[in-house]
Order: sequence, then structure tokens, then C-alpha cells
Amino acid sequence: MAHSKFRENELDGVIRDWVEKVTGETVNRTNSFAVTFKDGVLLCKLINKLKPGTINKINTSKLPFHQMENISNFIKACKQLGLGEDKLFTTPALYDEKNIGLVCFSVYSLGQFAQTLPGWQGPSMENLKPPDQINITTTSPEPESIGNHFSAPTLTTVPINTLLPNTQSTSNLTTTTTTNTNTNTTATTATTTTTATTTTTATTATTTTNTTTNNTNTNNTNTNNTNTNTSKNATAAKPTPKLTPGSHRSLTQVSSSSSLTSKTTKAAPKTTHTPIESTTISPAPSPVPQLSRRDKRQSKLLEVNDIYTLDPALKEAFKYNPELEKYAREWIETVLGQKFPHENFSESLRDGRILCNLLNKIKPGAITKINADCSRNVFKCRENIVAYIRACVSFGFPQDHIFDPADLFEEKNINLVLNNIQTLATVYGPKIHGPGLPAMKTPSSAPSFYSQLIRVEEITADDEKLADELTNWTNKRLEKFSLQIESMQEDLTDGVILCRLLEDLTKQKITAWNPKPEFPWHKAQNAALALRFIGEQTGSAVRFCSKTDLLLGRLKPINDLLNFIRQKLDNDFKFGSLVANERCRRILEEIKDTEETYVTMIGIVVSSLIQPIKKASGSILSENELREIFSNIEDICNFHKLLLNQITERFNNYNATTSVGDLFISRSGSFLNLYMDYVKSFDNVYLLTKYIKKKNPAFKQVIKEFKKEQAKTNALDLSSFLIMPVQRLPRYMLLLQELEKYIEEPHPDKQLLAQAIEKIKEVLEKIDNSKASGSTQSIADIQRNIEDLEFELVHPKRRLIREGILKLEEEDTNPYCFLFNDILIYTEHRSGQLEEDQKEFLYKQAIPMGFCDDVLDNADNPCAFDLVVEEGTITLTATNVNEKQLWMKDVREQKELGLVIDFQ
Repeated sequence: MAHSKFRENELDGVIRDWVEKVTGETVNRTNSFAVTFKDGVLLCKLINKLKPGTINKINTSKLPFHQMENISNFIKACKQLGLGEDKLFTTPALYDEKNIGLVCFSVYSLGQFAQTLPGWQGPSMENLKPPDQINITTTSPEPESIGNHFSAPTLTTVPINTLLPNTQSTSNLTTTTTTNTNTNTTATTATTTTTATTTTTATTATTTTNTTTNNTNTNNTNTNNTNTNTSKNATAAKPTPKLTPGSHRSLTQVSSSSSLTSKTTKAAPKTTHTPIESTTISPAPSPVPQLSRRDKRQSKLLEVNDIYTLDPALKEAFKYNPELEKYAREWIETVLGQKFPHENFSESLRDGRILCNLLNKIKPGAITKINADCSRNVFKCRENIVAYIRACVSFGFPQDHIFDPADLFEEKNINLVLNNIQTLATVYGPKIHGPGLPAMKTPSSAPSFYSQLIRVEEITADDEKLADELTNWTNKRLEKFSLQIESMQEDLTDGVILCRLLEDLTKQKITAWNPKPEFPWHKAQNAALALRFIGEQTGSAVRFCSKTDLLLGRLKPINDLLNFIRQKLDNDFKFGSLVANERCRRILEEIKDTEETYVTMIGIVVSSLIQPIKKASGSILSENELREIFSNIEDICNFHKLLLNQITERFNNYNATTSVGDLFISRSGSFLNLYMDYVKSFDNVYLLTKYIKKKNPAFKQVIKEFKKEQAKTNALDLSSFLIMPVQRLPRYMLLLQELEKYIEEPHPDKQLLAQAIEKIKEVLEKIDNSKASGSTQSIADIQRNIEDLEFELVHPKRRLIREGILKLEEEDTNPYCFLFNDILIYTEHRSGQLEEDQKEFLYKQAIPMGFCDDVLDNADNPCAFDLVVEEGTITLTATNVNEKQLWMKDVREQKELGLVIDFQ
């Protein structure tokens, strides 16, 4: 919705009235909402009226970065006051007018929240009652994209789960309405009541807390409620913890995993729960006896469905399906007896009316209030969507079949909406409505959602035997890391063991995997990265085991995956049992086979992408873009074709005196020249490709066709092909070391192999040093370690020029600046021990180089220099005169280049 429409929205006027009353300032009534509040001055004054002294400095300058600083300070102050994260906006939402609706909602929410501030007796915000989000916090933290619709202050923890078709459950739903806490307890008893059935479950638990129980009457149901003596904040939903990023100085080590030295944590015992209509007070679960490995595997058969419902990351396994959208539309139109108002599916459902009417058709009276005219009021639309979600929860939908209002209203994840509708049509709708509800067609291009969930493995004795063998093999490989597994189905689901095993076997790092996965989506990422890495290393698509198989702990595909890894990547397993001469021949064969695979794979890039792009009429890419994306991979391919011919010749004529070390010694210079160029430019390839695809539809289509074609064979994407040259030299090291280990003196290749290994090691060290000298750290690492940085720093055209100490304000204690080719970022460096959720730098402000008219020496301070901008002069002070000269030189050069990169 454009900001000009907000003058017609009653919320706009209410906000202006309240701000004017609180601040005593005259608020402009003719300008748009965005223009009125864009400089952040009124917002900062508003905060200081609510809590004096919260914002120490309010910038009155018209410089953009000063105005953005005001907005940023307002947002920080709202956090300090206690306004929920889901009520906050980002600086670009207001300054760049990217989401004025969210800004209105945030200020309105602050007005409502102000009435709860201690000592505040000022004007109150007129109560328009926008829809509050449902506040249900599940037993495990949920991703922000799907968890924000669970948040009411009256509920503490409500595990939401339900029975899948043809299954039974006797578990409890936990709700806390009033809490007071004392420590030292023993046990409680819970009774579960539903509208159709009454189930009584008695659970006994022993904990170290002292509890007073008293009887309360809730919804005409007698329950034992536990009163505990606690602070007010104990009833609030626990916020999702932030992940502590790695040091911003880790350039060469993409993912550190050395900290993982203990056995991986087992998942808590799974439980199922009754629908939300049956409110129950539940004690802690009783201790679960330890199971043997075999017992765990057998019990897993009964838990497959529950594991899925507790893992929202698996929703992404079911990608957007146009056929499913078509059938969902047809089903809704059939049930309602009317056509969608718009051709676009999400636009038709966006105001929530159709979904609410749909539920009322299935169960009359399910939703008592539906806002009819939502065209000019965003909150009424969201209120409808929230009402629909509440009804789905009350019907017993599992949590990962519930979408967030933003998934539909802002079209953040239409997949989840489609999944929800399919669940309604195929499972809960027929149960609620009874016979006569029209059936929804099942897409032919993908398995039915529930059919994939309900499928249970039949594990044979051979499967058990292989699992035991592979478990022992894995434990032997991981002894050095103090890691051990007991159950293949339990201990591989988070991807940690798998990633660590692959890194040990290949002596290469898997990019961006998470060694301490806290949430389900971290586990899903680890699984996906591991499977992709296997494909890159072997050149073979891993079709027999999916990410979903790993996350659900399906034994058969996991057995197949680990057996494949052992056969393909474990040289000890492949060659250890052979006699010496045969072992050396087999290792040479492995060198030949992997070289053949390597040449084939990078040859695909040359023949399927580079050459067609060069030949295309109407250039798809410029020569410079072609070089930036593919670097010298064509030269690398031609070089390795010749090397492959010579390795093949040596293998075909193999005898007791055959050598290969000389082939690598003689080519060490070529390795260095070819791979140094490639590896230095590789870090920016992904971002550059993404950037060019965005602005170049023709190139985007070429990449799309390439991916489609590869899906038929190896299932690898472009980035997987482009990383192969980065991985090749370390693979040589591994194979040549293996060969040298088994060749004995006086074989002529013993000394040659030692020299070849040393030469390749030197090449790798020089490449690493060259890569490190180009930039002290990656921009992505810098961005991850700056708190409150509210624009995207990573951009394919942005380069880090210099970093160090520059002081802007005299009172700044630990200033630290990052100069890029288009912008200067001013931060505060946090020294000492950081807290768990703290980042190393705190963002203060940004000075775009395009705003600088001149760079001059400061007349008063020999260590300072002045940036001349349109609104005045900004003085920056370096640590000494030499540092000042270096900063001035670099800033001048960037100013002269005049590069402008839009803030995202």
C-alpha cells in the first residue's frame, strides 16, 4: 500500500494526535505519514517523553545518515522499553518508505504499550484494537517466519500437536494461566477434557521445586492448577535465542567445528498432544528409561509422524506446486460456490475473507466475526487471517500445518498456505464437516502430503546388521573428535556427525554448516549441505537419501548413504585389505577415475554454459561478466584434459616400477598460476551470479535451463560445479599421501611422491596467502558481526578498502571504522568478553562516499581530517599522523570513483 493512502486510514490520524499530545509538538497534517516522521526527530522526542533521557542525542541535521541514526535510536529505545520484536520495524521501512504500514502498526503498538510503563500517566492512544497475534509458544523455539503468530501474554507454553490420520494419542496439552513460583516441588495430576471425548491422564513427576496447588475453575472444567511465586516476566514467552556468530576475523576457515568435542545431544522423548480445545494443566514428563539401540530403532517406527510434526523445517521439503495451487482453488470455489475475485491465488485470499467463509461453510459459526470491507485497512485483513488461524489451531492442526499471517498477507511463504489448505481439505475438513464435503484432487506431480508422512519403514534383520556395522565404522572414524553415536536413526538427524565425518574423510571444509544446531531449520541446513557436498565430491546425485530421510531418521536410506560414503570416500576401507602392489594400483586407478570425473564436470560448464553464451546472438553476458563468473575455468579444463591423458597412460601400462609423482612435480607451476586466479575470484561468484541474474533475464533463463538439464543426471547446480576447482588440489594431496604411504623403498616413486606432495602443499599455501592479502576479512563476516546494521552490506560490487580506528565524537571510547569502495561504516568496538547474544561491533552510522564533496586536513588537529558534505563538515580523528594520511588517501580515491550502491 503506498504511503499516500495512509491519510485515508484512521490509524494515521490517531497516531498524529497521540504524538502531538505526548510531545507537545505541532505535528504536520498535510504531509504524508512517511514525510512527517522520516527524519526520526519526532519519534525520538516521543521516546524521551515516555521515559526521559532514553535517547541522549537527537540529530536535527538533514543529512540522511543522521536521520537514519535517529530512526535506529528510536527502534533501539523501543526494545529497551520492552516493546516486542514482532511490533518493531527496520530503518529502511520508514526512511526508504519500504513498509509504512508496519511503521504505523509499530507506533500504534507503542501507544498501547505505553499505558503499562511504570509511572506513565500521560495521554493514552485511542484504542482501535488491531488484531493481536496469537501467542502460543511451543516447547521448542520456532523459526521467526512461522512462529510470530504465536504470542498472547495470557499463555505461557502450549505444545500444539495432534493425531495424524488413523493414529491415536493420549498426551497432554500444557497451558498456564496464572503463575506464582516457589522452588522445591513434587508432583501434580492433570485431567484432559475435549468436546467429544473425555480422557483422563495421570502423570507423576519429581522435580526439585516446592509447589502450592490450588483448585481453579476454567471453562467449567475442574483442574488442579499450580501456583508458583514468580516475577511478572515469567509468564512471557521466552524469546528465541540469538546465535553467537564466529569471529569476524575468520577468513580462511568458513566453518569452525573444533568446539564440538562432546557426544551429540539426543532429542527429548517425543510426545503427542490433544487439540487446543482440550485445555489441560500438565506436569513435567516422567523420566524415560534408557533403551537399547535395537529398542530405539523399533520405537522409531511408531514415532515417525510425531518427529515430522515437531520439525517445522521439513515444511520446506514440500516446495511450491502449481498443480496443488490449481486444485486448492478449485476445491475452495466448489465448497463456497463462487469464483475467486482475482486471477492471482494469493491476492484473492490476502484479505482473509475467503478463508474465514470457507471454515464457516465447513463448520457453521467457527468464526463469529469477519471483516467485510478490508480494502483500506490492513489491520482488518490481518484480523481475518488471524481469526482463520485461531480456528485451525482450535480444530487441532499440527503446528507445522499452521502458517503465519505474513506468509499470506505479505506472500512470504505461499507453500505453507497451500499445505494448510490441503490439510484442511484432506484431513480435518472431512472430520469436522462429516460426509458430503467435496474432495480435493491430489497433485499427480508429487506424492500426497500425508502419504509421505505416514509411510513407515519395515526394517529387516539385514538392515539392522548393516546399521550396526556402519555405526561401528562411523565411531572409529570419529574417535579423534571424542564423538560417538549409538543409534543411526537418532544421532544423524541434526547433520553434525555427518558433516564432521565428511570433513574428516575429505580433509576439506563444508561451507556454512552449523556445529551446534539449536533449531530444526539448522538441522535441515546441515543435512542439505552434507548431501550437496557428497554430490560435489563424487560427481554423483544422491537420490537414495533425501534431507527429509535424514531429519526423520529413516534407517534404510541412511544405511545406503553411509555405505555410499564409505565406499567412495574412505580410502582405508577401499584399499586397506589389499596386498601392497594391488593397493598401489587401485590408488592410481582412483586418481585416474577422480580426474576423469573432474574433467567431465567442469567440461559440462564449458560446453553447456560458456560456449553457448559466447555464441549467442545478442550478448547474454559481456566479456567482463563472463570472466568474473567463470574466471579461467576453460583454461583449467583444457589443462586437466592433458593431465588426464598422461595419468591414464601410466595406469594402462602399470607395473611394479610405475611412477606418477613426476607428473605433479612438473606441473606445480601451472597449478599455482591457474588456481591462484580462480580461487581469488571465487568468493564473490555466488553473489555476482545472483546479482546478474536479477538484472539480466536472459542469463537467468540460461541458468534455469542448465539446472533443469542437470537435474536429469547429477542434480547439481551451478555453484556446485564452480566450487570443484577449489576442491581439486586438496583431493590430490589426499590421494598422493595415500599412495606414498603404501609404496616402500626402493620404489622410484617414493621420493617423487614426497616431493609432489610438498609442491602441492606449497601451492595451496601461496593461494591461501594471496587470497588473505586481498582483504583482511569477508564482507559477510563483517556484516554478521555488526549489531543493529539495518541495511544489506554484502553486495557483489562492494569491496573492503580499509578498517581501523577513527574517532567521530570526542566521547566515543572504542570507535572502529570500515571503509568500503562506496561507504564508510562507523561502529563501536566492544572490547572484553562478549555476552552470548552480543556481536563484536555496534553500528553507529554510515557515510556514503557519494555525499562527500571534499577531503581536507583539519587545521586544529594534525591527526584529524575533514569530510566536506552538503550540510557541513564531519571531522574524523586517526590514531596518528601517518594513519590519517593513509585514511585520507583511501577516502579520496573512493570519493573520486563515485560508486553508488543502493541500500537494500
